[in-house]
Amino acid sequence: MTTSFHGRGGARPFGDSIPAVELVTDDSAMAPDSGLGVANFLDIPVWDRARALKRVRGRRDRLSYLVDAFLRDIAEVSARLQQMIERGCMDEVGRIAHAINGVVGNLSGMRVRVIVSEMELAARVSDAVRVQRLWPVFTQQLQLLQQQLQCQRCPEPIDLLRRAGDHSELALLLQQLMEKLQRCEYTDAGEVQALLPHIDAGAAQQAVEQLLQETCRFDFDAAVGSINAIADMHRINLAFTDD
Repeated sequence: MTTSFHGRGGARPFGDSIPAVELVTDDSAMAPDSGLGVANFLDIPVWDRARALKRVRGRRDRLSYLVDAFLRDIAEVSARLQQMIERGCMDEVGRIAHAINGVVGNLSGMRVRVIVSEMELAARVSDAVRVQRLWPVFTQQLQLLQQQLQCQRCPEPIDLLRRAGDHSELALLLQQLMEKLQRCEYTDAGEVQALLPHIDAGAAQQAVEQLLQETCRFDFDAAVGSINAIADMHRINLAFTDD
């Protein structure tokens, strides 16, 4: 499991209420091979980007970080879920569904969240039949969510121009981080993740991930070294302050 499924990386608990959905519990009223009332379910967006941005206070860099973590890990997690469903391990199904619920909640993946919520409830009462009926609906909607989230990873034209050589914003962010670390002040994970939209691909991205780990364990000296490494990769000169 990774940072997204363990609540790290600045992810906040999902506190917003999802749209009211009348889930059909009468099997005769359900669509074939479905565990949900299609008429109401399809009114929900696959992904509510505006809601997701609101949850991260409009910080596109933070949203991109959450999206990347989700897309990196969800295949492994869903494969584990399928395995537990096939084995009939309802306790484990409920646990995994609960974890996915929290992550897609942070991302505002509305349809998948409805499905895994129902799956978790079914697993709690050991309703393996309902869980099995929900599985194909989950995989279908998860694929749609992944497709929409992939678009979030595509850089906007302004980012491409900025990365061509203008690193003024990156220099400012690095300088601010450097000064905080020199004063041994707490650094929020979001401040480190804010570097990601401004850096070049490759080694610099790895350095940011390393910097995040160093700040999380309050290793200020190592973090200062990582900031200097990122600055060197982008030919940025940072000023040192004397306290």
